[in-house]
Amino acid sequence: MQASMKKFFYFFFVVFFIVSCYKSKVKTTVLDHEHLFSIEYGNFEDEINLSHIDPMTYSAINLCLNNGIFYISNSVNKKVLKTSFYGDLLALYYNNETNPHPSFLPKAETMTNTDESTIGDFRSDMQTNSSTHLAGTRTAVEYPFNNCTMLTVSDIEHLYLVDTVPNDRVQFDNEENIALMNVILHFDEKGNFVDYIGQEGLGGTPFPNIVSLSNNSENDIIVVCRTISFVKVFWFSSDGVLLSRIFMDISNLPSEYDSTTQFYANIDSVFPSYERNEIFLKIDYYVEHYDQETGANIGVNYDKSSIYRVVLSRGEFEYMQDIFSYKQVDDKDAIVAEKVYMLKKVCKNDWAFLMAQVDNNYSILLLNLQTGKTKSFFIDVSDFSPLYSTFFVTNDCMLSGIFAGEEKATISVWHIENSLGR
Repeated sequence: MQASMKKFFYFFFVVFFIVSCYKSKVKTTVLDHEHLFSIEYGNFEDEINLSHIDPMTYSAINLCLNNGIFYISNSVNKKVLKTSFYGDLLALYYNNETNPHPSFLPKAETMTNTDESTIGDFRSDMQTNSSTHLAGTRTAVEYPFNNCTMLTVSDIEHLYLVDTVPNDRVQFDNEENIALMNVILHFDEKGNFVDYIGQEGLGGTPFPNIVSLSNNSENDIIVVCRTISFVKVFWFSSDGVLLSRIFMDISNLPSEYDSTTQFYANIDSVFPSYERNEIFLKIDYYVEHYDQETGANIGVNYDKSSIYRVVLSRGEFEYMQDIFSYKQVDDKDAIVAEKVYMLKKVCKNDWAFLMAQVDNNYSILLLNLQTGKTKSFFIDVSDFSPLYSTFFVTNDCMLSGIFAGEEKATISVWHIENSLGR
């Protein structure tokens, strides 16, 4: 009898402890930012131009941080700035039709490599219209960009940049009735233009809409495109050779629901593993709800997200883990806001980096896709009051952001990599 009572009280204590922990408010660590430098607005080589910024697009500024070097693309001015960690200009990639002559480059250095005999050959035209000049510690790379947007930089400092082809080079996919206009421009570590990459590799067919561009530990380049019917992943070697590709039908996505649940699935994002030939995709699920008394459909609500892995050699979906929304509660534990996490990257050691915007701030969730371990943080960006902002996550989980204000843009970092305890 005494043994039974002891077991009962032990069980009661454990349940009470678990419930108490669940009800208690978990304080998420608020990370301080490190302000690095600011960029003025204008047309000079060390400035960016946001005069035609469209708040509904992401392409006005794009950011990449690699080995302590920033690369900032500015589609309005058709240029890319390469700076040190604290903002010293190291290189300028620019279209000379939309940018003034770099002040650090003597006028005598101005030259054009265009060979009239090659006009009409797109690859030759792209190659011969590029030129690289070194002036002291700075490099000027002249290139006829059209709309430079997303970019990634490999560990060997090769730059890969999304651009669009000229209007007369746009192709069409008649099956999906979409225009094909994106290509990947490849520059080596010295700024020399190497080639452009299309769907088949070097000089290939332009891509449909590109939604992400990544690299891995082997310096492979992974391009993710989205069309009306498919999410298409192209996997290239560092020199642009097509290694693999996989097309995922948006209307036929996996789920862990039973057959009685009416749900809708949407691919949020797709990113490669840093170490292996695998991709991870986050799928958001929305479930139909019905009135219990009348049976009437009362709407479709977000339910959860799931991360799946696809090993390229097998091409099969493998369920990894569910992710639930960030819930903001008031002092009475009532839910006042619910935000869906977005997958921003899969970093080293398969740490999935997720962010959810909460008012002007962000909740960050790190999920290890191998162990299930999680870490959560909160960053406060309310002091920036940006008109426009964009983030970049390094392979080490460092978060960087550029915030465009009324008078200038500022760049800051959050050293989340120091919190992983690796």
